[in-house]
Amino acid sequence: METPSEKPMRRNGSKAQRAFTLVEILVVIAIISVLAALGTQGAKIAARKRDYSRVETQLERLKLVIEDYKLRFGTYPPSNPAIYDGGLYNELRGNGILNKPGSSNPARHAKDYLPSLKADEAVVVDPATGLFVPAPPTPLFNVINNMPLPVPEPTRYLVVPALPVSLGVSVNFWNYNSVSPMNTLAGYDLWAEYAERGTLKPIIISNGK
Repeated sequence: METPSEKPMRRNGSKAQRAFTLVEILVVIAIISVLAALGTQGAKIAARKRDYSRVETQLERLKLVIEDYKLRFGTYPPSNPAIYDGGLYNELRGNGILNKPGSSNPARHAKDYLPSLKADEAVVVDPATGLFVPAPPTPLFNVINNMPLPVPEPTRYLVVPALPVSLGVSVNFWNYNSVSPMNTLAGYDLWAEYAERGTLKPIIISNGK
């Protein structure tokens, strides 16, 4: 009598392999799909947290330099409701009404409060066209004598490095108001709005928390 070890083998010398059933394959596919969905959702949540953290950090930095500005000039940076960010960028960079050489504070030298401003924290507006540009406009040249023509100084504004709230809008501006602030915790209002990743829900971060 043959022992179990002496039973016939397959021609290739290995024992028969059990094939996966259709149900088992579907279960594996379903598990992979769930894991992929969880991974995608986790990535979205992480991206939302990064956006919020960066905008919050930007807000805290602006609050600190605005308070330092007040200590230096005795008042908060002036604002103009007719322009983006109220003119806060120019004041904090030393090109504003008060914070610039020869202003109403001639004894004080202009101070740049944002020397390490990142590229995506401000935008440039070409005064000739009014359009947002990634860099200052290229100097124009006179066609007749090939001499460079004077180019207006581009206007820059503080922006939020996150998804815009409205369609067709490429940037989110920081909003600043020191003329008629509604915030009772400070002498100015500073806030920003952006769209949450994945939901596009408007998120507002302000100094009036």
